[in-house]
Amino acid sequence: MIVALGVSMACAWGMKGKTMTPEPYTTTLADISVVSSPEGLYSDPKWFGDRIIVQYATKLEKGLARIGIWRLRTDGGEFEKIELPNHPSCGPDGLNGFLAPAVLPDGSLGYAVECFPAGDPFGARTYLMAYDAETGEVVQLLNSSLPSEYVGTGGYAWNPEMTRMVMGDGHAYIDEQLYWFTRETRDPIDVGLPLAYGPSWSPDGGRIAFIGSRSTGSPLIDTTVHGVYLMNSDGTDVRLLLEGFDDSGGLSFSPNGRWLAFPGRFGRREGEEQGLWIVDVETGERRLVAEGLFGVPNWSPDGQRIVDVRLKGPPLDREDELVIIEVGPELSD
Repeated sequence: MIVALGVSMACAWGMKGKTMTPEPYTTTLADISVVSSPEGLYSDPKWFGDRIIVQYATKLEKGLARIGIWRLRTDGGEFEKIELPNHPSCGPDGLNGFLAPAVLPDGSLGYAVECFPAGDPFGARTYLMAYDAETGEVVQLLNSSLPSEYVGTGGYAWNPEMTRMVMGDGHAYIDEQLYWFTRETRDPIDVGLPLAYGPSWSPDGGRIAFIGSRSTGSPLIDTTVHGVYLMNSDGTDVRLLLEGFDDSGGLSFSPNGRWLAFPGRFGRREGEEQGLWIVDVETGERRLVAEGLFGVPNWSPDGQRIVDVRLKGPPLDREDELVIIEVGPELSD
């Protein structure tokens, strides 16, 4: 559970004149448990029934093994790979990588498969798929491959009816833009910002949240100031909820639709006010619930826990921890 530690003074990056302005927030550090799991690189953990699913790659001396999707119990037990079929377009000798797991509104496992056809170094394609854990059936969600080799930053989000999806174009943190997807079509969403990514669809289907910025990013040293934005489910009425952070890969609605969880750093010095935050979607009040560098969070179905990856160490020698953050029943009311 979370325990309030009082009100701190945050230094948010003000847009007018780019000055530092104090902004109060509540520090409510939660209990964190590390899930016992093999060493390696983790990404995109999700609650899937009574298990956790996660993208995982082992660390090898000469690089990484092929990326796969694994499942495990919350205590780390029964860590096993989900065996998924190669994509037909890859041919019998092509390479397939499985990544970006998601729990779709119909309860199936969504994922992306990267196909690298043998003998075609420029032929890589990425497809979005759905896997039924009970029947083992796999279907392709879109009629064509993604327009980029990469899944959009922060993942993809479907409406409750699974008739429309929103996702970024994969131009990670630079000039990424959001797009509508249906099985047959792809159309840009004009949110009025030069950078927008990491969408999350509210559980009732009425709103979409995303990370945005009033300036483009940089592939080298990024000082872009990011914000949490909300819009209606048809892309209208884009509005800023919270601003003044960086180092954020995406966000996630709580099951009751009241809260958004996101990683980020408020302040300009490394490690300053860096952690996992939750923000009230009605008031914009933010709370720091865990300190450190985190990936994109995911709420448990009861809204009392968040699963995430805590990133530790330098980028080229990273040590990932799969963690469960106990935010408690008060947030699920």
